[in-house]
Amino acid sequence: MQLTEADIKKIAAVLKVSPTIQDDEIQFTIQNPANGFTLSLTIYQNVSWNDQKVTIVSALTPSGMYQLHNCVGYVTFEDEEVIFVSQDPHHSSYFSTMTIGNNASCSLFASVNRGLLHTDFGNLDERLLLAAMQLAIIESLFPADED
Repeated sequence: MQLTEADIKKIAAVLKVSPTIQDDEIQFTIQNPANGFTLSLTIYQNVSWNDQKVTIVSALTPSGMYQLHNCVGYVTFEDEEVIFVSQDPHHSSYFSTMTIGNNASCSLFASVNRGLLHTDFGNLDERLLLAAMQLAIIESLFPADED
């Protein structure tokens, strides 16, 4: 994934902060005055790995550091969250996401089977329901013939 200037502006508008850009590194610092949390989001583009250029999304939060490697796209949700999506090109039936909220929240779903996106919520085990509902928004990033 290579972010364009329009992508960066869209992400900044949702997160309600201006980025700091240096070369292929884009950083957003999100503060939540209600709870005092600060989240530092950094998007590293053109990272060399195995003769490829990949994008890594990194979030530093009060509770730890999270990284999403091989980021292939993103979607915005209700002008409050940006959902970054990662997919291993060798295992395309699984994906991972990192959701960053403009309230300095961070959620991670890892190694999710893509079939979950097409499952009737009424038939799901309740422990899978939250992931299915949260991730249904990203279905548009995956062409239907790749399932």
